[in-house]
Amino acid sequence: MLAWRIGPARPGIASVRGPRGSARERQIAPAILLSVLLIIPFKVHALTIGGRSGLEVDGSGESYQSGGLFDDRLFPSDGIEEALEDQPVRTRDVTLLGLLELELEQGSRERAWLRASDAARWGATRRRNTLEVEMGLKAGDNRLRLEHEWEAQGGEDEPASGSQALLTAIYDREFLPGLRAQVRAGADWSRPEGDTLVSLFDYRILRAQAELQKSFEPRSDLRLRGQASFRRKESFGSGSGSYSSRSAEIEAGGIPRPGDRLELLLRLEGRDYIDRESGIPSSIERAVQARYELRERASARPYLEQRIEWQDYDRSSGIFQDSRSWGGEIGIDLLAGRFG
Repeated sequence: MLAWRIGPARPGIASVRGPRGSARERQIAPAILLSVLLIIPFKVHALTIGGRSGLEVDGSGESYQSGGLFDDRLFPSDGIEEALEDQPVRTRDVTLLGLLELELEQGSRERAWLRASDAARWGATRRRNTLEVEMGLKAGDNRLRLEHEWEAQGGEDEPASGSQALLTAIYDREFLPGLRAQVRAGADWSRPEGDTLVSLFDYRILRAQAELQKSFEPRSDLRLRGQASFRRKESFGSGSGSYSSRSAEIEAGGIPRPGDRLELLLRLEGRDYIDRESGIPSSIERAVQARYELRERASARPYLEQRIEWQDYDRSSGIFQDSRSWGGEIGIDLLAGRFG
C-alpha cells in the first residue's frame, strides 16, 4: 500500500521532545518487540499480523514578524522594530520519509492479550522509530494493563532529536454495578543529545493517579467522576526544572431534559518547584468548565461552553505573573456519518 500524508509525522513531538537518540537506541526497538512476543505465552492461533508501508511528506512552516522579537521596554526609541517590521521571518521544512510499520495482536480482550506495533520512518537526513506495546490480563471484574511507548528520532537535520520512553501500569475493577475504580502508576524518561536546550529535555517523571467513577444508569442519567494524581519531575540538566505537583478533578454529567446533555468540570493543581530562589515560582491553578449540548437536529448538535481559569504564583516576575482568563463558545457539532 502506498500511503501519502502531508504534514508533521508526529505532531507535537518536535516542539516538546528532546534531542538525538543514538544509532544503538534506534536499533533496540525491534529487539524489544521480538523479546516480548517470545516471553508472553499466548496461543499461536490467536495471532493477528498487519502493517503498512509507503511514503510520507513531512513538512512544516512558520512565519512571523521579526519586529515582535524586541521588547519596547528595552528598545524604546531606536527604531529597531520599525526597521524590521517589513521583513518577516519565514521558515520552510519539507522532507520525504519512507514508512514501514508492523502490527501484532495476540490473545483475547476477555482474558489475556498483547498488542504491539513498531513504525520506522527514515529519510536521507532523518530517522524516526516508534514502538508501542500493550499487555493485559482480565479475571472476573479485575483488569490489569501494562502500556509501554518508546520513541527515538535522529539525523543531521532532525529538529528535535532524542529518545523518550513511557511506562504505565493500570489496574481497574468494577466493585458494584456502575461503580468503577482505577489506579495508575508510571514513569516517563527523556534522553537528549547535542541540543542547546539540553537541560530542558533531560528528565524523569514519576506519576500516580487514582480515579473513581459512578454511573447511576438506568435509574438516572447522572454520571460522576473524581480523580486525584501526583507527579514528580526530576530535571537532570538543570535543577530549576524539577517540581512536584498534586491535582484533583471532579466531573459530572447528565441529561437535564430529553435529548440535551450537561457536562461540568472542576480542576485544582498545585505545583511546587524545588529551586524556589532562582527557578520557576510555585503556583496554584484552578479551572471551571461547563458545556451544555442541545438536542440533535438534522445531524447537528448546537452547544454552549464556558471556561474560567485562575493561576496564582508564589511571587511575580516579568515572565510569571498571576493571571485570570475566561472564554466561551457557541457553536454546532456536525455529527459525522449521519448525512445522506
